[in-house]
Parts: sequence; C-alpha cells; structure tokens
Amino acid sequence: MVICVHIEDIRNAVAQDLAPTSDGENVIEQGSRNEIWTEDCAADAMKQMTFLKTSGLLVNLDGAAGPYDYFHLVLDDVLLNLLVRETNRYAATVFLSDKTSENSRIIKWVDVTIDEMIRFIGLLLHMGTIKCNKIQDYWKTHWLFELNSFSKYMSRDRFLLILRCLHFSENPAVGEAPPYDRLYKIRPLLDHFHKKIKDIYYPSKNLSLDESMLLWRGRLLFKQYIKNKKHKFGIKIYILNLKVWY
Repeated sequence: MVICVHIEDIRNAVAQDLAPTSDGENVIEQGSRNEIWTEDCAADAMKQMTFLKTSGLLVNLDGAAGPYDYFHLVLDDVLLNLLVRETNRYAATVFLSDKTSENSRIIKWVDVTIDEMIRFIGLLLHMGTIKCNKIQDYWKTHWLFELNSFSKYMSRDRFLLILRCLHFSENPAVGEAPPYDRLYKIRPLLDHFHKKIKDIYYPSKNLSLDESMLLWRGRLLFKQYIKNKKHKFGIKIYILNLKVWY
C-alpha cells in the first residue's frame, strides 16, 4: 500500500502540536485528529520538482581534517560563545537569587570559558558511549569504574555545576510573560543548527521524512500519548533522513 503525505499536511500537524493551549499540562493523544489516508497518489496531485544540485559538503576541508574539524563545522565559535554567555548569565541569576544559601554549590561558581565548555560537551558526549546509572558514577575512584578520562579533564562538582546552569537563551524578566514560542529556551540552538547544516551540506535527491518518539516522563505541554507503544509518553519529532542515515 502506498500512502501519500503532503508536506503542507505535516507542517499543519506540527503547528497544531505546538499551538498554545490553556494553562496546565496538555497531552496530545496520537490519532485524535481526523486524518484521511489514501492509496491514490496521482501524478497531478503531487508537486513535481527537478533536482538540479550536487549533494555533498559545501565546505572544503583538507585531507588531514579529523573528527573534531568536522564537528567544529556545527559547534563553531558562534555557538560556543552563545553557550558561554547564556550559561554565565544564568549562573549569575542563580547566584544572586534569594534562595541561594551559604552551602549552595553555586557559591563556588566561576565563569565558564570556551575551552572549558568544549571539555564539558566532550565529556557529555562521551557519557553516551559509556553507560552508568548516575552522573556521579563517572567520577568514582573504585577499581570497577576507573574512568580516569572524566576526572582528568574536569572535576565532578564543576561538571554538575555547569550542567545545572547550562542555558541557550535568556530567561524572561520577572513579571514578563513567557515568549509565544514554546521552544524559546533552545530556539537559538535550533536556529543555529539549521543554518549551519544548510551552509555546510546539500542533501541528496531521495529523502525520507519520518516520525520519531523521544521518551519523556516529565511535564511538558506538547507531550504526546500513544497507548499501543511500549513508551507511551514522549515528544514526537519529525526527522528528515538521507540515504546514508544522516
């Protein structure tokens, strides 16, 4: 069976998922909208586009370029400066908060630098390759762990402190209404990522637009519920995949 899905329908679905609602948690139940599926994919019902460009990298890297050079195409100085600026700004807000006590870890805060932020992100990514039950376990000195690469580059308390204060945008001022955009806290990161991908890579002719579910058990206005799935609650995202699985 062939199923036709038009890009405009997908845009409308995303807009409906992120549209403002009344106060309180909003769980969208999958299948609540009245979709109509059809096997009729007539040629005149789909917009025909001619593929003219050549897919591949749009930037030149020499043969000596390593993994970090490619990673730095996205995590460039612009994004690093954003992370450092907003993280330090939020840390100052927490430090000056009335809720801060003499025993709070934030009392020891020192502004993060670009070099330190790079090490923090590197350790955060490395945690995805080595699974531990708790973040603190990566700094355990027991012989069953011995993950020296973590303590070598950053102390446990410093890592947890940066993680607590990590921010991508400025919070609304006291008494100011939150922005209309529900993703405003990570919007600068998303916008930067989308722009950089367009600047450094042009996709191939054949693309796949897929849905994916991110497991999420916390409170979120656009969390969805799919009763027949193993992970019933989560965040639905749309993924544009290339043939090489990017």
